[in-house]
Amino acid sequence: MASIKKNFIYNIIINVSAVIFPLITAPYIARVLEPDGIGLMNFANTYAGYYSMFAVLGAATYGIREIAKRRDSNEAKQQFFSEILTVLLINTIVVSSIFIATLLIFPKFNANFLIFFIAGFTIYFVPFGCNWYLSGLEKFGFIAGRNILIRALAIICMFLFVKTKSDLYIYMILGVISQLGGILWNFSIIKKDNIKIRLCFKSLGKHYKPMLILFSSSVAISVYTMLDTIMLGFMRNYDEVGFYNSSINIAKTALSVVTSLSAVAIPRVSYYMGQRDQKAISDLLSKSFFIISILAFPMAIGLACIAPNFVPLFLGKAFYPSILPLIIVSGIIIAIGFNNITGMQTLLGMGYDKPYLYCLLIGTFLNFAMNLLLIPQYGAVGAAFSSVVAEFAILAAMVYAIRKYTQIRFKGVLGDIWKSLLASIFFIPITILLSKTSEGWTLVIADVITCIIIYCFLQWILASHGFTMITANIRILQQKICNKK
Repeated sequence: MASIKKNFIYNIIINVSAVIFPLITAPYIARVLEPDGIGLMNFANTYAGYYSMFAVLGAATYGIREIAKRRDSNEAKQQFFSEILTVLLINTIVVSSIFIATLLIFPKFNANFLIFFIAGFTIYFVPFGCNWYLSGLEKFGFIAGRNILIRALAIICMFLFVKTKSDLYIYMILGVISQLGGILWNFSIIKKDNIKIRLCFKSLGKHYKPMLILFSSSVAISVYTMLDTIMLGFMRNYDEVGFYNSSINIAKTALSVVTSLSAVAIPRVSYYMGQRDQKAISDLLSKSFFIISILAFPMAIGLACIAPNFVPLFLGKAFYPSILPLIIVSGIIIAIGFNNITGMQTLLGMGYDKPYLYCLLIGTFLNFAMNLLLIPQYGAVGAAFSSVVAEFAILAAMVYAIRKYTQIRFKGVLGDIWKSLLASIFFIPITILLSKTSEGWTLVIADVITCIIIYCFLQWILASHGFTMITANIRILQQKICNKK
């Protein structure tokens, strides 16, 4: 079984590359496509994303968990793979037909039919992604390498072929080609694993119940991740969609590092559950909390501090309205960071799918209601505020569910949270002082470096568990490097 530390690093690379590559292109694309072009693209991708979610039907998390349980039997893996592939193919045919029908029927989509049709490729490719299979077997090293290479090629093509606002079509097609390249590469690895690509129409019913429960969770999650964009597009305009999504995408860069541990922990927790090793589960989850605590608070507070200077430098002056949404939405780094431990790692990893769903539904209804009230008047700012409130409500519900349904108790976690929060609060006066002596990129870079140094020093003084774990692993790595020499 692969090292959890290596998997964590690989998954950081996977998640960061998923966001960092779009961020690399963001300054260029923002200036070429402008806020309304960015908004139209995000609206189309989000609309298609809803249908893609129906096609997947919860198979991503379900597949990871179930493949992890079957990792020691090639015959069991083959049978499960064939059944899930068949389920996804059936779902995709039905959902794709409905999606294309809506594009033809509703005037909202007729004017930009080709844009929405291209965005729909995320639906058409659903059965063939198979990332769940690779993640369930903890092949994170392969996924990381594949993603970096494909995205790097896509960036090169973007700079070569996307020159004007009318090239939005080309930009979206490049995304489709990248997705197809990843799928073909996945199948080459699956073939090497002696898994045959075949359909199996028997015994499909047993998968629908757990998949539907997880699907319901996906629907709930989508309300405060994708529905914000949909509601902004219908209730306001594409400019507001562009402002909101630009702020969300920046926040997701930091969030991707914080949440990387969850994807590698789910298969490991599921495996430990199969072995009935409660101590191993508790140890893993406690370590997760320590790591998230030391990462989430400085990233959230630091991002909020540099937002007023960073946004106009990075995206251009046309995106000034993204500053306040970014300051607000930086709070989701903390909330989602902890939600990934309480929800993804603990409740889902241990098989408590229904309590996980109920917790999400609380956030779903709260976010939807707040969007209805705030978006008409406050636009992107209202959507950002609603998302943050919903995430913290979900966190509170999940903590309650863990105490009620499991024996897991996170010892020492509150101490680390307070230490990380206290150390991060110093970013505010540091930013204010530096802003009086510098500006532009000089201010942003100086602010980031100074805050990191001060934060590490304070963590060392306070002796938090997370900081101790990280420094201990760094020393071990140094010893290994020295021994090799």
